[in-house]
Amino acid sequence: MFLNRFLPYLRVFSFALISVFFLFYCSPVDKGSKTNDLVALSLLTNRDQVAEALTSAMDPVSGSMEGLSGEGTSVAIRGNRISWPERISSLGHRIWNKGPDFGELEAYNFSFNCWGGGNYSRQVSSTDTNAYDFLDYILNGNDPSSSFLVSKEFGNCRFLPFSNWVIDGLTENIWSNLSGSSPFVQNGTNLKIGVNRTIQNTFQGISVKVTGTGAPLSYAVGTPTTNQAYSLTWNNILTGASPGISSYSQDVSVLREGYSGSDLIFSHQVSSLSSLQYGADRSDSNPLSWYRLWSAGSLQVVHVEKNFTLTLSVDEPVKWKYIDCLPRAGKVSFTLSGDLTGTGTISFSSGSGYYVYTVTDSNGNNSTEQGNLDFSSCSVPLFIL
Repeated sequence: MFLNRFLPYLRVFSFALISVFFLFYCSPVDKGSKTNDLVALSLLTNRDQVAEALTSAMDPVSGSMEGLSGEGTSVAIRGNRISWPERISSLGHRIWNKGPDFGELEAYNFSFNCWGGGNYSRQVSSTDTNAYDFLDYILNGNDPSSSFLVSKEFGNCRFLPFSNWVIDGLTENIWSNLSGSSPFVQNGTNLKIGVNRTIQNTFQGISVKVTGTGAPLSYAVGTPTTNQAYSLTWNNILTGASPGISSYSQDVSVLREGYSGSDLIFSHQVSSLSSLQYGADRSDSNPLSWYRLWSAGSLQVVHVEKNFTLTLSVDEPVKWKYIDCLPRAGKVSFTLSGDLTGTGTISFSSGSGYYVYTVTDSNGNNSTEQGNLDFSSCSVPLFIL
């Protein structure tokens, strides 16, 4: 009985040790690309206002690429439990970037003190008799509830003692219209995410706060308290072993604020002008070679303090590696209006995005700027799984 009670914890601990070994000895290529855990924080030191706005635009896209893997949608769509190589690789990348996230591996209610200080808690609620989510299926084989709410609260959590990153705040996910049998995600399945969370780099004294600006989340049990930031709906699900692309859409409504100490540096109102269209490409028989595609949709970022608007859309579908959440190919373009006017592009390859733009300010001064956006492979995901 004692062993059964603590078996989930032993499994998680063993899993983490294997993942760390995999990370340091089996992933030399990706380690070199992860120079920043959160690109917005690094940009605060450089003060490229357009690049900051680009980061705010790309944040929900990158978060969709990284968050859904851990949330278990990959398992639900495939209809079988993920293999050990996939589980080790996925968790390994997360540990490298933001420390062990053991609580996210347990489907039932869970809490712990973070290794570097602070605390974390996870609560699952459902209108069904049993409150099961996808992760309970991964670990214990229990089918998830037809709908459920997952509340994840961080109390100034520093995952590792030597890390500079501290997370504080709340993320809430509401899944609905799930199938009663595998695969659980079906046409019409919806995921609503509410966010009110701050990520801080204590060494640099800078932070980014993300808050949902949509309607308040509502669920029959569990009393969510956040406003909707993201909504994802699945509209084409491929079942069984058949290869192809399962598609889903995303709507965005968030406020992103950057601070240096207590001083506000920027506030960006981010919204989707048209739903972002994604696909999960399972053409390869090996899940480690799967990709997600961002194929259509447009985003708008209003820079409140500087009075300019950035509008971004897809030129060539952006291809994101399924396991490590890094972009491999594709291109987007953007325009600037307001006190800054101009045009630019972002080209994606090898895990980063190269941007170049020309801009004219309100005084008629012209310039051309360029740089790179680094996507830190499942680091600090929007949905913190």
